[in-house]
Amino acid sequence: MLETSTKSIRIVREEVLRDVRSLGDPKKPDLCGGRRFRALPARSNIGGDSTRDKSCDYHARIMFEINKPRPLLPPPHPLRPVVKSLKETGLVEPELFEEVTIYFSDIVGFTTICKYSTPMEVVDMLNDIYKNFDHILDHHDVYKVETIGDAYMVVSGLPNRNGNRHAVDISMMALDILSFMGSFELQHLPGLPVWIRIGIHSGPCAAGVVGIKMPRYCLFGDTVNTASRMESTGLPLRIHVSGSTVDILKRTDCQFQYEERGETYLKGKGTEITYWLTGVKDQQYNLPLPPSAENQQRLQADFAEMIKDSLQKRPKGDCQMQEISCMTSYYKDTLEYLQLATTGHSATSL
Repeated sequence: MLETSTKSIRIVREEVLRDVRSLGDPKKPDLCGGRRFRALPARSNIGGDSTRDKSCDYHARIMFEINKPRPLLPPPHPLRPVVKSLKETGLVEPELFEEVTIYFSDIVGFTTICKYSTPMEVVDMLNDIYKNFDHILDHHDVYKVETIGDAYMVVSGLPNRNGNRHAVDISMMALDILSFMGSFELQHLPGLPVWIRIGIHSGPCAAGVVGIKMPRYCLFGDTVNTASRMESTGLPLRIHVSGSTVDILKRTDCQFQYEERGETYLKGKGTEITYWLTGVKDQQYNLPLPPSAENQQRLQADFAEMIKDSLQKRPKGDCQMQEISCMTSYYKDTLEYLQLATTGHSATSL
């Protein structure tokens, strides 16, 4: 009996090898449902139904390995020429780019959120947000410059020039990011909405590698500063766009939708006409509704109430309850440095 079973297994093995060699022949039927496999039990049934089951599983595994999708090679990194020059010569010549578009965003009330979060919760929160941002960037011709705390900086138009596409890609990326934030929820502060401010500006920029240890590809110029001012003077859940970026968008075939905000004072630049980017014609973006606030003081009060509600929903023992009150911020009429007065020492504060 043992000899007969061994012989049947050998027959099955030879049949499998023969089937694998003929996988590329479209004229032959499939392995587990076609003529060849239906004929298999006539020779292999000597060993019982278990032999058939094992051979079918073996066929299925082979087909799975052959037909499973293979990952595509990742696109070449935009800084590959820079890295190559740094390896071969030890230096990278700085370069001037005539026109790029720079994106800045940060989390509104980040300091306040940190006050009621453990360090690990802050790391997890930023990781959850920025991993999703990074995935969005993969669909646009942009380069992520860096993250500093809660600030997120992206550029398009360098190190690879792309015509007028830099303004289009950054604008569409900003709309995608804002759409994502509309559905994002904090795990450790349930019910608390996370607001971001976004600023976009276009203009000339210089770029180069700075430093020897941990060298960084850095951007320099007034365009960087202005993009940062566009973010800091913006409002929660709004995309604040400069006039220079709007002018470039008008030269493209994409029909972006925007509203004129009016005159905005930018530190170091004076007063300029700025805009809110609201979408693209004939495209649906699930953008969150900006918080209704007539002034900064009302917005601060709203945020403080949301913190209270979130702390009530938080599991007991995670954080001591603290009395919430608005205090003078470091910069007048800004939300970023909103502070909360406390009545006790919290073991979870950052």
